Amino acid sequence: SVFALEIKKRKIPIVLQPQAYVLWGRHETFDGYKKESFRYGLGDGENGDYRNKRNVISNAIETFVRIFLVAYLPVFIFIGTNGVWFYAPILLLPLALRSPLRVLRNWFGLKSVSFLHLAYAIFLDDILKFSYLLGYLKGISK
Repeated sequence: SVFALEIKKRKIPIVLQPQAYVLWGRHETFDGYKKESFRYGLGDGENGDYRNKRNVISNAIETFVRIFLVAYLPVFIFIGTNGVWFYAPILLLPLALRSPLRVLRNWFGLKSVSFLHLAYAIFLDDILKFSYLLGYLKGISK
């Protein structure tokens, strides 16, 4: 991180504490989660690490494919056609469903089985990815 690099540059001694306790406060609001995700993206964009770029590209493709399919599937269902190219986007479904299926798998591991929580988690996952991408783009443009 920028902070760690600055500490090394100033030759400040670093002490490791193997029994350190760190408390993490979780956000309780939708906007709090969005802001946190944006700030993580912003920091990763400013950092410019290749691993982050690869992850961002993967998440961007997945998110935009899902947006495309959500807009495309109603046309597919209501209009229909016999042309093979009309059905070709269905091949993108495995990519588009990767993230919601991961959320579903995690949801099954919870003690609470509220479908409302599942729907909110899938929605929140997409919003947070999009917020992260916006932060990342702002970070790399600095």
